[in-house]
Amino acid sequence: MNAKKEGYGAIILGLYHTLVDDRGRHVDDEQVARWTSKHSPVPVFGFWDFSVGKGLAMGGLTLDSEPQGREAANSFAASSTVNPREPFNQSWRNRDTSFSASTN
Repeated sequence: MNAKKEGYGAIILGLYHTLVDDRGRHVDDEQVARWTSKHSPVPVFGFWDFSVGKGLAMGGLTLDSEPQGREAANSFAASSTVNPREPFNQSWRNRDTSFSASTN
């Protein structure tokens, strides 16, 4: 990484969940964060709570994803004709995607 040579004092690790490898496969978000932290010559900071921790970003002004998810689910349930007690299946649930978070 050339961040330091280019005159940057830090890297901000934003959302990177859409990265794919050379075969078009999704690259795990935690793998991206760990690789970036390990190889960066400058401090790495993040915007999301799950991007900060040991082996990840060293800190940042972060958003907590859990309350946002809860609020989105509540908004959906309140505006939907779907019974929230019944199984819910949408196309996004069937995509080849992996989700992970670190609390360390």
